[in-house]
Amino acid sequence: TFQGTQGAGYEGFVVEIADGTTPTLKWGQWLGGALFTDDVYALALTGDEIYAGGASLVTWDETVTFQGTFGGADEGFVVEIADAATPSLAWGQWFGPDRGAVRIWAVAVQADEVYVAGQSNGSWSESVTFQGTRSGLQEGFVVEIQDGATPTFNWGQWLGGTGDDYVRALALTGEEIYAGGD
Repeated sequence: TFQGTQGAGYEGFVVEIADGTTPTLKWGQWLGGALFTDDVYALALTGDEIYAGGASLVTWDETVTFQGTFGGADEGFVVEIADAATPSLAWGQWFGPDRGAVRIWAVAVQADEVYVAGQSNGSWSESVTFQGTRSGLQEGFVVEIQDGATPTFNWGQWLGGTGDDYVRALALTGEEIYAGGD
């Protein structure tokens, strides 16, 4: 059974599949708004919390409290989904500029810290203290979010040079974060 509303366009989703001789679809969660494209590019989980990241062209039909400002364009997002017999959306976080594009390509989780990576072509409306310099084109980034009832940004790191740069992979071990991309 799917939770949420399927829009008329391409709709993002997350499903839980029970493994076995015959796999079984346990639940599904729609993610996005009506008539436009909503994409899920990354998943991470810890315990009974699932984190989905991607990009959206519109505000959502699903009931979730988002932090940050939807910029009205290609906006990056991360949502926390509470795993249960019926999933529920715990919180959401918008990423990005007022009139630019952000894509979330990778998500990793360790304890109560959620790491998010992707690309951005503008300065952000969300309050994040970034290290490094944004080149003015597509710039790769990694941010750390403190998980909680209301997520908060801990820090951000720009990654890239003078051309287009993307961070598409993340891995964690202890206090080390590894990011990869092109």
